[in-house]
Amino acid sequence: MEINGTLEIDGEQLVCMTIEIHGEKYKFKHTAPAELKDLEELKAYVAARLNSYRLDILRDIYPGAIIFPGDVPELERFEAWISAGCKNVIDGPDGPVETVIEKKQWKGKHPPMETGITVLEFRQKFTINELVAIKTSADPIIGVFVDDLHVAPQVHLDNPRVIEGMNYLVSVNVISEKRKAEILGSE
Repeated sequence: MEINGTLEIDGEQLVCMTIEIHGEKYKFKHTAPAELKDLEELKAYVAARLNSYRLDILRDIYPGAIIFPGDVPELERFEAWISAGCKNVIDGPDGPVETVIEKKQWKGKHPPMETGITVLEFRQKFTINELVAIKTSADPIIGVFVDDLHVAPQVHLDNPRVIEGMNYLVSVNVISEKRKAEILGSE
């Protein structure tokens, strides 16, 4: 599991992650408490719920699967069902009826997730003089923007907080409007 980024919405944060199941990677989003600002705490929160997220994905890509109750956790029963050929077997009037369930393409339950860039890739979009101006600034708003970048696993150039930070850099003449557009890729 990899956390790709977060976005605060209505007092919660939307966590964008990549989850691997049977060698395939799935983009998945789920909410987490907004107060989980520390990346390690957020990772622990997500890791504790990882099996639930995997089960959610499996239910979506095998919508016709019949997973009967049992003594082992549902995720294990689901994975055993997949290993046995994705077959539903039910008793019919003339004996067992077997139906193979086709795997559907994962579409997710949330809007598509854009892939971000690393913090280093984001920093490399700035000139040396711009980086020095940002680093040596005593402005607390710039400090908060930089602090957020230090804890972000990725930077999403269309994230409202990133755009807000970039707009602020323009407003205090650290970068120009033209440079903001170049950095955000909107020019």
